[in-house]
This record gives sequence, structure tokens and C-alpha cells, in this order.
Amino acid sequence: MDGLMTGKRECGAASLVLSETTAVPEHLRAGIRELSALVTEEDKRKQGYADALMHTVCYEADKNRIVLLITVKSAGEMSHAKLVKFYKKHGFQELPHKPDQPILMARQAHG
Repeated sequence: MDGLMTGKRECGAASLVLSETTAVPEHLRAGIRELSALVTEEDKRKQGYADALMHTVCYEADKNRIVLLITVKSAGEMSHAKLVKFYKKHGFQELPHKPDQPILMARQAHG
């Protein structure tokens, strides 16, 4: 697989998983990665680890012209609204969805 490699990424106390998506037709998958399981150790939150990790992953996605997708799932104190705001800060946009469906966000490669 060319471009942005899949697998677990870490930056300090934050980690996430990049994988090939099955949400799009097979012929489009090479240019898309799905981001999931973004977590920061509870006692290390609000110290910039998740921001630094997202910055690195977005930089690599831009360099390789890869679109990033994420399904927003609230967890603990992180509501959907807070998560959407966090991802928007990193260039993600909400895709159209029905109120009873999960929020899907995408980030186009920049540069």
C-alpha cells in the first residue's frame, strides 16, 4: 500500500489507529484512510498530545494526498460537540447525515 501507512500511531500519551476504509468503493480506498480510537491517557489530557498527534497525521496525509475519514463517537467527558469542534480545528468537515446516524467527518488533503 502506497502513501500513509495503516496501523497504530502514538504521540506521548495520545494514540490513534489508521486503517483502510471499507466505507467507500474499493477503487477509491488507496487515497483514503480511516482514523479511529483516538485516545489520550486520562491523567494526561489537555496537555496537547492529541493535537500534536493529529497535526502529525494530517501533515503525513497532506504529503501523501490522502483523505482522512472519522466516525465521531462520544466517549466519557468528550461529547459529540466537543469532538466535532476538535476535528474541525484540524481541517475535518461534517458530511451530510440524518439525525439518527453517526457523524462522519472527512479531511481533504491540503497542499
